[in-house]
Amino acid sequence: MAARRTTAALLVAAVCALVGAGSSAAAQQSIVVKSVDTKHFPAVSVTVQTPQPGPAPDFGVKENGLDAPVTLQSPDAAAAIAVAIDTSNSMAGQKIADAKAAAARFVSSLQAGDQLAVYGFGAKPYVGTAFPASPVAAATSLTQLGTGGDPGTAIYGAVQMAADDLGKVKAQKHVLIVLSDGASQDDTASLADATAAAKAAGATIYAVSIGGNATALSQLRQLTDPTGGETIAAADTSTLDAAYQKIADNLGSTFTFTYSSLAQKGAKIHLVVTAPGMGAGSTSLTAPGTAGSSSSHGSFVKLPTTSAGRAVIAGVAALFVLLGCLVILSSKPGVSASKRIAPYTEQKRKAAEVMGFAPAKISTLHQLYIATEKIVGSFNYWKRMTYRLEQADLPLRTAEVMYIQMGASLFLGVLGKFALGLGGFFVLLPLILGAAIPALFVKFSARRRLNAFEAQLPETLITMAASLKAGHAFNAALASVVKEGAEPTSKELARVSQEIALGMPSEAALEAMARRMDSTNFGFVVMAVNIQRTVGGSLAEILDMVADTVRQRQQFTRKVKALTAQGRMSAYVLVAMPFLMGLAIFGLNAKYMSVLFTTSAGKVMICISLVMMAIGGAIIRKIVSFKG
Repeated sequence: MAARRTTAALLVAAVCALVGAGSSAAAQQSIVVKSVDTKHFPAVSVTVQTPQPGPAPDFGVKENGLDAPVTLQSPDAAAAIAVAIDTSNSMAGQKIADAKAAAARFVSSLQAGDQLAVYGFGAKPYVGTAFPASPVAAATSLTQLGTGGDPGTAIYGAVQMAADDLGKVKAQKHVLIVLSDGASQDDTASLADATAAAKAAGATIYAVSIGGNATALSQLRQLTDPTGGETIAAADTSTLDAAYQKIADNLGSTFTFTYSSLAQKGAKIHLVVTAPGMGAGSTSLTAPGTAGSSSSHGSFVKLPTTSAGRAVIAGVAALFVLLGCLVILSSKPGVSASKRIAPYTEQKRKAAEVMGFAPAKISTLHQLYIATEKIVGSFNYWKRMTYRLEQADLPLRTAEVMYIQMGASLFLGVLGKFALGLGGFFVLLPLILGAAIPALFVKFSARRRLNAFEAQLPETLITMAASLKAGHAFNAALASVVKEGAEPTSKELARVSQEIALGMPSEAALEAMARRMDSTNFGFVVMAVNIQRTVGGSLAEILDMVADTVRQRQQFTRKVKALTAQGRMSAYVLVAMPFLMGLAIFGLNAKYMSVLFTTSAGKVMICISLVMMAIGGAIIRKIVSFKG
């Protein structure tokens, strides 16, 4: 008897547990997968709606049974919302007044960062206020809508117009809200046109139907359902606030996230979206593309489609081909050729190694530099760069500087294309900047060294004159300057002394130094030395006179710079001000400045401004420049 009672109690408990579990499962509402965007496959964007509005839960995704990492878009990010109100003749009177008031209360409750636009539609759609309007501006525009005009209700035309504008606004959410009391009549667009425009803009359509007309509800559902939205029936205008509150709840419970798909192109995909405390939502779709297509799957680096992008890719490919050819052309002979000539060279090579004079091995990199110089060494740019490197006294070869320019250009080009998203003509700017930075550094180093040499020249001449007056020869005077002087004068005169010691005439060595240092003042010194060697005279007195002349020229140059400082500073300010003001305005209101970069008129204005600035800068430079 006791055993029967125990069994009966267990059965009752099991039934209660099953009933409780069933009721709990029934009470737990599920996630709804509203839309899946595969335009950027394998990056898949999924929009879901949770049962209740609130903060974003911890979503999980399984694709064909495999977990996929999820990147959630910020739910607090600004949204682009368009509100289209029916202003046809059927809305006249209290109905339009209540509709405007309810819509104004709705837009006023949105967050300040949202971008809004207001549209009206009767026989034709029209713009009340365009993007990007603030909630306050949108609410004001709504109150100014009015009924009247020709008969007709252009619902589809209004949706198409608003969707086209939504597609031009950069925002994570694109929402279109339509309010009407009837069905489409004498419309300016078709249902297919409106639906296609909304899908192209990635817009979710919510519709409010006043009066619950069956035909109107059917038409509006054909708009909202394909975009993941909802059609809400309002019995009369007194329930519009509740309808807008339902739309706000939907917006607060709608989230979008992305993940990287592992499915092959053209394959079937089954998605399951989960979140703690909610039922799972699922959907099935087909990956875009054709199964087995030759395009590489899973690659996030897409080849550019613009002419400038293709030119960059072609240039990079040509560079690698050139490097490969240089390596091949400068490589050593093959093994078979080495074996053929070994009987004739082996004994000499061994003898040289025994004596301690083994031939030096040339690295592959050095061979590349030599081959590069043979190919492009006759170009004027190569000669100018060699000349600048000699002036700057940098421990670099010309070929090394050229490859540094190529590497910097390629690095900044890739950074600008994939990190900053530059496209079209602007992708060339980082390439040019990367090639210019090393060249400008070399030029700056050379100019700084030449300026130091010019500043030291008067003291150098006085030291040489004093040494000559003490009875030393010219070469001994040079040696004293080399020993006691500072860089770069001491190093350059040490080179002159070495060249003279190796047999070069002193006149030729000094002239080579004057050309190398690009110094007009030192050219006077060389001229004075040559005249003294030809006609005789006291070289010490001549050097004193030249030193005094050089010092006076330098003083005059400094005086001119002081007098023209205001003009040069004005030029710097006038040239820099447009760029600095543009950056400041761009930081305060990027949308305001974006017109210059996104419209043809803005780009033309930028080009005209740059040309005018260049002309003005050249005129000011001509005014304040002076050649002594």
